[in-house]
Amino acid sequence: GTRILISAPYGIDSWEDGLVFSYRRTSGSTFIANGVMTYQSSQGISLSIHGNTSIVGAEDVDWWTGSAAIYLVP
Repeated sequence: GTRILISAPYGIDSWEDGLVFSYRRTSGSTFIANGVMTYQSSQGISLSIHGNTSIVGAEDVDWWTGSAAIYLVP
């Protein structure tokens, strides 16, 4: 594929929002940063990408329940 998603489920501390970084291939094996997706704490516990759409899982969002966010990948 031409896109990679890399997650950082938490910031420096566990209460800081998680981030998902998007990279796209420019040529050969070179990837460049293409965007950052933010949601809530623990975002990025699980990732899936299909075409231009990604679903990003987050645990412990609201009183120990999970959540998911759907993004168009930049």
